[in-house]
Amino acid sequence: MHGCTFKTMRAFSFGFSLLLLLTATTVWGKSDRPNILFITMDDMNWDSMASYGCKLPGISPNMDRLAQSGMRFQYAYTQTSSCVPSRTTFQSGRYPHNTGVLSFYNVDAGFASLPELLKKNGYYTVCINKPRDSSLTDDYERYWDYHQILKGAEKRGASTYAGPLKQAIASAGKLQRPFYCVVNIADPHKPFFNDPSSITKGFDKFGPSKTYSTEDVEIPEFLPQRPEVREEMRNYYNSVKRGDDCVGAVLNALKASGQQNNTVVVFVSDHGMPLPYAKSSLYPDGVRTPWVVVWPNHVSAGIVDDRHLVSAIDFMPTILDITETEHPDGLQGRSLLPLIEGESDRTRDHVFVEFNDNAGGNAFPMRAVHTKDFVYVFNAWGTGNNTFLSAATSYQSEKTMKRLSATDPAIAKRYDFLLHRCVEEFYDLRSDPHCLVNRIDSPEFGRTADKLRQQLDEWMKATDDYLLEAFEARKHTGRLQAIYEQLDAQALARAKTLQWKRYKNRAGGTGKNTQLFKSTGIKPSAKLNTLLLNPGKVLYTEDFSKSPDIAKPRWWIKQNTRWTVEKGTLVGRPASEDYQKQRRIIGHHLGDIPRIGLGKMARSYIISFRFQIDDKPGDAKVPMFEFGHHVSRIYFGPEGAVLLSDHQKKRHQIEKNLKLKPYAWYRVLAEVGESELVAQIMDAQNETTVFRAKVPGFKKAKNLSFGIGTTKQGETRLDDIKVWASVGRK
Repeated sequence: MHGCTFKTMRAFSFGFSLLLLLTATTVWGKSDRPNILFITMDDMNWDSMASYGCKLPGISPNMDRLAQSGMRFQYAYTQTSSCVPSRTTFQSGRYPHNTGVLSFYNVDAGFASLPELLKKNGYYTVCINKPRDSSLTDDYERYWDYHQILKGAEKRGASTYAGPLKQAIASAGKLQRPFYCVVNIADPHKPFFNDPSSITKGFDKFGPSKTYSTEDVEIPEFLPQRPEVREEMRNYYNSVKRGDDCVGAVLNALKASGQQNNTVVVFVSDHGMPLPYAKSSLYPDGVRTPWVVVWPNHVSAGIVDDRHLVSAIDFMPTILDITETEHPDGLQGRSLLPLIEGESDRTRDHVFVEFNDNAGGNAFPMRAVHTKDFVYVFNAWGTGNNTFLSAATSYQSEKTMKRLSATDPAIAKRYDFLLHRCVEEFYDLRSDPHCLVNRIDSPEFGRTADKLRQQLDEWMKATDDYLLEAFEARKHTGRLQAIYEQLDAQALARAKTLQWKRYKNRAGGTGKNTQLFKSTGIKPSAKLNTLLLNPGKVLYTEDFSKSPDIAKPRWWIKQNTRWTVEKGTLVGRPASEDYQKQRRIIGHHLGDIPRIGLGKMARSYIISFRFQIDDKPGDAKVPMFEFGHHVSRIYFGPEGAVLLSDHQKKRHQIEKNLKLKPYAWYRVLAEVGESELVAQIMDAQNETTVFRAKVPGFKKAKNLSFGIGTTKQGETRLDDIKVWASVGRK
């Protein structure tokens, strides 16, 4: 472990930070919003820099400088191990099967990407190298105010990146706009430094500042320990070193601009190294990534978060929060800002990853769920009748495996598995971090494998994954093969017609392809789950308007009740540790089961309610709602209604002298739209609005309502508060 642990993170005083914001001035004068510099490496394994465990001396001083200056996420993942789908996930906040970016083609998304939203919010948007792979279409001006396409040998040179970055920052300064700049470093993508094709193409004109010999480097466990493979690993690490030189040039250019202290730097790789069992796989060596966040005056140096699992879909909501940009509907990731600010989240214990089509348009759909200790993989093509093909199976290491498999049974078995896999895989990462021994049939892991399998099933359903049919047919080889062949035929049709981001694919040349893939996103859920609490039972309806008569409620809560989504089911539990004691206090209970299952919920977010009676029962005090990590509450009490947003550290007084009639039922509704929260209290008997307020700055498109009941003034019985609740999604 490098640096300090997450537990040693120094908490920053909000008051001091606010004072800095109020008194600080910027060079450009118009905004104190931070700039964003997003640096990506191309095909670099997560553990190829010293901060993440690489033992090569001097391999990554510039990348390590970043890690030592900010916060490093130890368990970070890309959503896929293929370039374009991975990069567009960062820019969309959505899973590839929801954006429609299954391979290297353009899409008619139907939603605004991150650079589009930032442009609308006044940011100067920049993409240096690979704008085509970072954009949903080839209309670069739609996404980027400035873009630079780097070609040939030049994109391997450190100075190549510094010049455009200086120009972009200067342009943003002239316009007095903060910038969002994506810098895509080309290394260590193939061809590696000293590869024959690199020498032929002149790429070696730009060499690394330090070179390593074959004796210096180690071969990862998932590749054969052979001299030819060691040579390829030598070339790989020399390319990593050259990429680190480029990172250094970028950081130096940022410092020279004078904007370093007002710039958030995020550093990642798009996926693992371009070798067998890494790139184009869903094993940790394919989808884990380094992830560093540097935020001067906000994040202490040397922080290591080794508790939470984060992934590429979280990048966009994080940047939107940092830049105070409204969240659009449809984001599937969650902001990392609470983690950056030192909060903990027990729900971040797993991530979902996927692979769909390779760069040429051949379908090899796979899904996986990762935890720290285990990974479960589903291969829709792994029936034994199909042969895997990707860029990672066309270089020296793969050729060596193929040649040696003729005489070495161990390598032959490993090579055959590379090409054919099986339908299901399960690995114990604690003892097998490189996924060498498939334990899917091991009895001791049966329960754990079932749990991950169930999580994957629920996620596929919640995200309308086209691969769900194949997953449900996983035990029926013939049916699964037929589904796969249909999917591959669809992939071929896409290769023949869609605008491709490369000059050729499996169908041939792509110059005449004109169509955009139409993204369908996630089907909206119209279901509204309503909960009515009564003595000894729960009444559940899907339509709030058809709820049972609530004029005479019979079950009441004084203590906290916490609602969570567990395995797709909304669950309510009393928060009191002594459940039996709470039952006696309340006088009513739901039988002997302190758990309430309310059917399947489409999204896994957390909601908590607290209901209590104030000194004056007519002034019911109700901390209203909490969802995700954008924590907000509305208090109704003698002081009026006050909205508190913990995430934004703001209070809004939205009503004074709020009075509720005795013996009355009220419906309390909070709805979060595109840009504001609308809170209102309605008389439940005649549906008239008693109170309504709008508060700007809320972005999550979820809604929640519950009801409260009052009794006559002066009475303080514990059963004076009555509750029903409903949870839904727009």
